[in-house]
Amino acid sequence: MICRVASFDVYDTTITRLVGKPTSLFLLLAGEVKKKAEFSSLEEIQFMECRARAEQKAYISHGAKGNLNDVYRELEDMLHLPSNSLFYARQKERELEKRFSVGIPITTMMIDAERARGRRIAFLSDMYLPAEDIRQILVDTGVYREGDILLVSNEEGQDKTSTTLFRRLSDISGVACQYILHRGDNENADFLGAKGAGCKSMRLEPAKLNRYELIMEEYALATCGFSSFLAGISRAVRISHPNSNVRDSTITSVAAGVAAPILIAYVHWILTQSVKLKLKRLYFVSRDGEVLLEIARKIVGMSRAFSAIELRYLYGSRHAWYPASIETCQDIEDALSTWLTEGFQEVTFSTVFARLNISLPETEQVFARYSFLKSLWNEKIYKNANLDRLKALLQDPQIENLIFAKASSHRANVLSYLKQEGLAERELWGYVDLGWRGRMQQKLAKFVLQIDGIRPEGFYYALTSMPDTSAYGGYHVFSSHGDPGALSCFEGLAAFMETMCSGSHGVVLGYEKGEKGTFIPVLKEAINNPLQKWGLSIYRKTLDEYCEYMQKGCVAIEDWRFEKEMLYRLLKKFWLEPSANEARVWGDFPISSDPLDAGKMILSSPIEFQNIIGEFLPYSWGYRIQSLQTQWWAGSYNRTSFSFRALLRIIQKTASAVRVVLQCGRYLKHKITQR
Repeated sequence: MICRVASFDVYDTTITRLVGKPTSLFLLLAGEVKKKAEFSSLEEIQFMECRARAEQKAYISHGAKGNLNDVYRELEDMLHLPSNSLFYARQKERELEKRFSVGIPITTMMIDAERARGRRIAFLSDMYLPAEDIRQILVDTGVYREGDILLVSNEEGQDKTSTTLFRRLSDISGVACQYILHRGDNENADFLGAKGAGCKSMRLEPAKLNRYELIMEEYALATCGFSSFLAGISRAVRISHPNSNVRDSTITSVAAGVAAPILIAYVHWILTQSVKLKLKRLYFVSRDGEVLLEIARKIVGMSRAFSAIELRYLYGSRHAWYPASIETCQDIEDALSTWLTEGFQEVTFSTVFARLNISLPETEQVFARYSFLKSLWNEKIYKNANLDRLKALLQDPQIENLIFAKASSHRANVLSYLKQEGLAERELWGYVDLGWRGRMQQKLAKFVLQIDGIRPEGFYYALTSMPDTSAYGGYHVFSSHGDPGALSCFEGLAAFMETMCSGSHGVVLGYEKGEKGTFIPVLKEAINNPLQKWGLSIYRKTLDEYCEYMQKGCVAIEDWRFEKEMLYRLLKKFWLEPSANEARVWGDFPISSDPLDAGKMILSSPIEFQNIIGEFLPYSWGYRIQSLQTQWWAGSYNRTSFSFRALLRIIQKTASAVRVVLQCGRYLKHKITQR
């Protein structure tokens, strides 16, 4: 194909805005101009509608020559505001356009490739903005060079739709239309318009919104443009790595389209509540708090509203705090019915004693006294009479004394660490976690009271139930049971939220005194290798880039508006309707419900025949065909082969038919009995 000039559409082909749709920029513009007294009574939606109509009227009156000045003259007649006020709004719009414009990397690569082939570069735009503004944006995004051609409809008096702007390009470049190749996203203006002028044309849609961004854009009016801002950032981050493989791009897409909006909304709520409660310090507990803390630091950097709050990272875990909290026989009994046997079906004797920091050699004498074989150590406690045996062991005086001694030793280190971190200071402070039962806060509150500190105000994304607030401090929940997106809305939410907040280091085993006399956390591993292998660094980088774009957009904190229904829909769309790539990539996410991170599994596995059989077999059997180990049923289903899914549908329909027959049978039996 002979081509001497490569031309590109500008908006949504070469550059895009940090809003989902162009009209949403007018909502954010209204939010900025409302700060002036003469605009204070103006509603954002009213301004947006008037601004959009003014653009249409300017085009009807002036055709392709219609420019921003013409638009604002029309707006002046609609809003009946003085011209000097609208001059301010017009300048603000030009400023927003520059601030919200970002380059599209894949198009930049195409432009560079065309330059390498020796072709001249041209940019064409049907636009009301001054050419100097568009040229400066193209320069700032690194695509415009001296010698390039820029043609803007309002200055040329010609547009792409009528084909005249392409003929103008031919005249200026001295190249016949048949040797011009144009790329753009608009069917009529870029594809058909170029063809109508005799140019070669290619449809290019690099800035098309994905399904998550479309959901955010739906709430643009309800949030006065802020959700559209989030959609624009999601798109900008998603398209910023054109060379990524499928796995990396899938991680990036979900991180930018689902995780980032939800986590930023949650952290913004925490900071807002902390200001209302006049908290001096926020502790983000490991490991879920690690990513939340990073987001909080970035938000605080965007506004002075939260600058008075000190943000800290607190190393803690169920294993570091639960065993250390045991002081009485009742505590042991309570532990047995909760955290000691958590994950009951997979828990062995060795698991239970490891959670108590007790090893096999320390219990051998007691095992011998009860005539227990060493082989029992790795037996699962749900089998036979093993749970009764475990209860007997934990009630043995020698074991009890060992548990109390271990707990006392660990508790001393916990208290020293907490005191070192400032929790003995009698200042109002907050505790940040994801959820789900609030038990960590209960243990922490008990420890803090022992060092003469005060109870915390706890912040959670969601809780399965509300604990006793008087004994352990305050509990504040972002997504309560009645809210869209609450835990009760659909199964598995907790598992996905934990994947979004997974830490980069291993579980905290306890604390020890370091060389400098300070207490430091003892980590199972310094780096969470399974997560790094999965792609944690890509996920975290995506969140960082998202926050950087929020900083670039510079939307005032007081204008941040998050719709919980929108966040719920994002969660639901991903969790219940994952794409094939999402199910495969996020399904491989390594998870563990064990306090010591033992027994790693993945978020979802493909469904196999033995899984279906295994679901119907009781645990009391001496053997057991494997049941499906999954936290994400939709993910497992999508990872299953097409042929097996067809079989599952047949089984489901057959089971439904059998249920109907059985119900009819019971109904007939009831009627016969009545007679």
